[in-house]
Amino acid sequence: DKQTDSPEALHYDEVREFSVLEHALMRRGYDLVTWVALTVATVAIALALFHLYVAVFGTPQSRAFRSTHLTGMMVLAVLLFPLGRKSWRDRPATPLQWGMFGIDALLVFAVLAVQVYTLWDLDAFSQREGELIESDLWMGFLLIFLVMETTRRSVGLPMVIVTSFFVVHSLYADKFGGFLYGPPTSVTKYIDILFIRSEGMFGIPISVAATYIVLFI
Repeated sequence: DKQTDSPEALHYDEVREFSVLEHALMRRGYDLVTWVALTVATVAIALALFHLYVAVFGTPQSRAFRSTHLTGMMVLAVLLFPLGRKSWRDRPATPLQWGMFGIDALLVFAVLAVQVYTLWDLDAFSQREGELIESDLWMGFLLIFLVMETTRRSVGLPMVIVTSFFVVHSLYADKFGGFLYGPPTSVTKYIDILFIRSEGMFGIPISVAATYIVLFI
């Protein structure tokens, strides 16, 4: 058989998928899906401009910069990967799906609440390293849950299972055997490291992601 790569012999079954912004602008009227699309587009554009500004003029206070990056990404993850629906383009059609949408809305507000709590008095927040108050513990637990949930939606359950194992191991390392045995970490110290200090969730990996990797996406 004679093979050819002439234009007449080539055939591609390509389906063009509209962006979130195009989807919002093309819809007639303002229903729930349109508002979700506009919200996603607004957050995504604001994040892009924010990171470009930082790339040109330099990073602000490191904790504020990294937490803003994480907050924006988690909001996008909640809205783009909704509960109970295959896609954000699908309008809730049943009471259960409307309930799931309500949970999504609560998660978005929870993400924003953690960010406001962190930035409200950032200097005082940073100075509480090693001396957490009760609200720090609750907000730390909430942030860990939100990160795990947005990871489950965007990456998948296996990553959450692996992460959960190491969370349990950090708190109860003395209950494990063999090479997994070690000194346990108290809950207060664990939240302190992950939530308050710069060695946890707001350490080098998210710094690299927010400073360099995001510019190539």
